[in-house]
This record gives sequence, C-alpha cells and structure tokens, in this order.
Amino acid sequence: MYINKLIQYISNAYKWNTNEYKYNINTNIMTSEDEYIIEHNKLNKLFPNCDFCVCIDFNKMNEIISKEKTIILQYDEFGRDKKHYFVVSGDKLTYEYVIKQFMNYKVDFTKTDHRFLEDISRKLNNNDTHFVMDFGS
Repeated sequence: MYINKLIQYISNAYKWNTNEYKYNINTNIMTSEDEYIIEHNKLNKLFPNCDFCVCIDFNKMNEIISKEKTIILQYDEFGRDKKHYFVVSGDKLTYEYVIKQFMNYKVDFTKTDHRFLEDISRKLNNNDTHFVMDFGS
C-alpha cells in the first residue's frame, strides 16, 4: 500500500514520459520509464503491503544470500545511533525469503526518510552469517 502511494507520488511529481531514462543503481544500466515501472510493479506484487520500497533488481530475488541456515540481519536507524538485530532462519535464504522475513518484524519507518532497500550486504570480516540491510533515501 505504501509503495503504491510512493510510486504514484513520484510519477505525478516528475511527470514521466517514455523518453526519460532512469538509472538503476543495482545493475548500472540505464532503463526507460516503462522498464522501470514494470520492475517496480513486479516487486510490488512480490512484496504486497511492504512499509518500505524494495529497490533491489527483481532478477536477484531467487539468489541465495547465504548457505547458512540462520543469519543475523542488522538494521541501522539513519540519523540515530540505534541498531536493530533480527534472526532469520530457513532452508534456502534467498533475497525474497529474507526480505519477507524482515517485513514480519514491522520496523517503524515513519521516523526516517531512508525507506529504500538498496541491498542486503555481508558485514565485513564475517563468515556468511551477519548481514546489513542497506537502506537509502
């Protein structure tokens, strides 16, 4: 619901036309507005009622993040020195599965402008069990 409102707001604010191009930060490829909208519609269907915007390439959703069965997700509140840690367990820890599990934690995004999940990255010096939710604005 939030994502649909966000996309509508952005579409209205920028009055996109089919000749404009947007930069996809995850693939370093320029995409047309139509491709951009199709990508976000797929993500909206995959993550309905999501309180944040998933900006990770749709094609990465089935990629395995970790071969481990249990990982720790770290979420840092932007502008605050507050870190949250969540445990995610499963047989196949794909981007889609991990994002859906993170959604279940009901993080409060009303206090931040950083609502765009750009990636899930491995924490440095780690053995495939500690990951950071990379949110931006």
